[in-house]
Amino acid sequence: METPEPSLENIQAQLAQLKSALDLQKEIATLRAEVTLQLSHYRWVAWTAGAILTVVGFFGVKAWNDLTGSAQKLYEKQLVEMQERYSNLSRGFSLVDSARTRDAIPYLVPLYEVNRYDEPVVRSLLFALIDLNECQEGLRRVRELRQDESRFLRLKDPQIYNQAGKLLLDCSIDDGQALEEARTLFELSLKRSSADDLERRFPLYNLFTYYFIRHDLKTAERYLQEASGIQEDFLSTEAPINEWWVKALRQRKDPIEKELKPLWSRIVKQGKK
Repeated sequence: METPEPSLENIQAQLAQLKSALDLQKEIATLRAEVTLQLSHYRWVAWTAGAILTVVGFFGVKAWNDLTGSAQKLYEKQLVEMQERYSNLSRGFSLVDSARTRDAIPYLVPLYEVNRYDEPVVRSLLFALIDLNECQEGLRRVRELRQDESRFLRLKDPQIYNQAGKLLLDCSIDDGQALEEARTLFELSLKRSSADDLERRFPLYNLFTYYFIRHDLKTAERYLQEASGIQEDFLSTEAPINEWWVKALRQRKDPIEKELKPLWSRIVKQGKK
């Protein structure tokens, strides 16, 4: 006996029933999820309330008030410290930018003491110490930074290495070991900076200074030429005869000092071509 083929109307009716059943299942699943979420919420509220009641019952109402009061005081203290920090940051950085480096020191030092490896703070502080020629303080800060060499070498700002090297160069011209340390820091600064970084001219110039002091005129000229090529007006027309290192060479009657003007003149003329 052949099974009669279902009519189109029967098929449509069955599909409608199936759709209704699926919709009902979705509604049930949604409702179940909401109930589960509410139960979890109620459990959390009940647990929290229970914990609070337990603490209050154990310590007493006065102790609970003392506890919450201590938390409030701690929050207020942290808020005051945060406001003070950002005030010092703003004042310290703005004073350095406006060339008032001596006024900036009292704001920068407390920030540095909290975190020696806060890069913007370290950079600004070292710059200020260089500008003021504070050798004793500057060398002390460099030594502090290098006490944790791994953290020091993780610093990303190339100018921090350049400034640390310049403090060593400025303040230890007669100390061969310190000069070598300065050279490695200048080279590290170059290594960490990108090829299009305009600030590369600073470690390049410092390397020129290092090699000139070391009587290596060929290498010194190469670095000065490279520094000049980064920024057209970086070098003044006249040789820097009044810079600290030139005065130091003159004071100890170092014959290399007489080579500065001819070398400088060659580089300036090449830049004008």
